[in-house]
Amino acid sequence: MINNKATHLERNYSGLNRRLSELMKTKGITIQALAKNAGVAVGTIQKLLTDPSCNPTIASIEAICNVFDVSISELIGQEERMNTLHGSSVFLLSWEELPITLSNIHLVSENKERETIKTSSPVGKNAFALRMRDNSMLPLFPENSILVFDPDKTAKDNSYVIVQINNYQNIMFKQLHIDEPFKYVTSINPLFKENVIKLEPSDKIIAVLVQSQMRF
Repeated sequence: MINNKATHLERNYSGLNRRLSELMKTKGITIQALAKNAGVAVGTIQKLLTDPSCNPTIASIEAICNVFDVSISELIGQEERMNTLHGSSVFLLSWEELPITLSNIHLVSENKERETIKTSSPVGKNAFALRMRDNSMLPLFPENSILVFDPDKTAKDNSYVIVQINNYQNIMFKQLHIDEPFKYVTSINPLFKENVIKLEPSDKIIAVLVQSQMRF
């Protein structure tokens, strides 16, 4: 634990700006919500996202780390660079192959020609990746974004998930909302946020988004 709360963090702001943005997207948390949960000013969060010269205090950084349950090294990008060197690779699937199951995902690994995606996030052996086919999930997930999912992760409130709903034919990519004892999913596209589906016991969350990667 760092004792001097007024001490300013030595910079790696390019990693900090990018990593904070990725965490907010993955967790589905807004600037306002992060500021409230961390007890940090909205203006500070905005600067951390956009201003490479921002000089945050350790107290602000630790508060943000507590919200996301990550270390300071992870937030400023040091641990991420280490993970990139020693990270995991997951298979890139097509949406048409879903729903993948834990019992048949091993069949995917038998295809030696299948493309793999490097991920810096800690993932289980059953993790996989998908590529966004269009811009229907703007602004968070534009076309060609790589989405890394892990079936072994526990879905939490505001998680982005792949879900199979009995009343619908297609596998859906949605945002999960939990209001115990009920669970709901909404559209990721802000134009359709009011389209709410209540999950029934027969519906299944297939996997949780753990990382998104921008591809150009």
